[in-house]
Amino acid sequence: MDILDRVSKLSENNPNEYVKTNDFLIKSVRRKERLKNSIDDFKEKMEIEVYKRDLSEEKVKNASILGIKLVKFTGYDSQMDYYTFKSEFEKLIEPRVQAILLPDYLKNNFLDGQAIQLVKELDTLDDIWDRLKLSYGCVETLLSKKLEELEKGIPLYKIKSEEKLIQSILQLRNAMLELKSLATKHGIERNLFHTSNLARVFNLLGRKRQLDITKKLLDSNKNEEQKWDFILEFLEKEMKVKEQMLLFEKSQVKSDEKSKQFGSSDSKIYTVSTSFRKICAICEKTDHVPTITKKGYAVVNYFACEKFAKMNPQERFDELKRRKLCAQCLTPGLKFGHEGKCFDKFKCPDDSHKKT
Repeated sequence: MDILDRVSKLSENNPNEYVKTNDFLIKSVRRKERLKNSIDDFKEKMEIEVYKRDLSEEKVKNASILGIKLVKFTGYDSQMDYYTFKSEFEKLIEPRVQAILLPDYLKNNFLDGQAIQLVKELDTLDDIWDRLKLSYGCVETLLSKKLEELEKGIPLYKIKSEEKLIQSILQLRNAMLELKSLATKHGIERNLFHTSNLARVFNLLGRKRQLDITKKLLDSNKNEEQKWDFILEFLEKEMKVKEQMLLFEKSQVKSDEKSKQFGSSDSKIYTVSTSFRKICAICEKTDHVPTITKKGYAVVNYFACEKFAKMNPQERFDELKRRKLCAQCLTPGLKFGHEGKCFDKFKCPDDSHKKT
């Protein structure tokens, strides 16, 4: 096509020859346009076909090197129930494998025992899932396994350590969220949010939490699903409060240890109050969550301040400069030009950033 364009231009520069070749060139240009349209049409059809057959370069490559570990589904004795297994397969495997390969990939790599015997003659993914669900998609089995996993943990009311309690609350909350997500995805909410299942979760909380939750639900008209959500919200709040209290306790212990260095020769000790709350150097509020340093000190980092976090980079720099705080190391409260190797440690080596 480029050659025809060049010939046309050369012919126009030579009027005598142009007359002889004019008809030929007109026909050639028409043929060129038809050829160009045919090529564009072919490309469009190819793109549609690649999409239909799921032949993207990324998936073709992934299919040959995929090494994701997923427990094989074997049937009733499988470590993973049908609903969880299907969700994991759809999340981890389907996005990385061509659709045309998925049925064989599922059968050859992730099914075993009775499960593979049931579906080995089936060719489509939908048919495989339908057959497995018909045989192993018992809702009671799913809920029973998940709730048994919950009950295997130590009940919250038996845990004395605050750190272990925070971890256990988090595990219970995550398990409840996973159950709700599975129930919503597979349309079995009515089975999950049953009074008996709520009671099983309720028994893990301990009498004090049960009383607190019951008092708050007493005059409400919440249905079973809303009660499930309320327990989740209750656990979330308790976890956050305990995390913050644990941070304050650690900072106070360190402060008590540090106060001993203020003693005199006659062993008189001048104690430092441990009931303080760290003040934010940006907004001067005392309600921010502190960070415990490697040495055990509690500090309020700038990123813990909502006012500072909402600023853009230039506004943050201007705010630090206005308050005469060090914008080099960002150590909370340290003034610009403080002693130490702050500038040498955090500066860019380029000559344009020399200290002025």
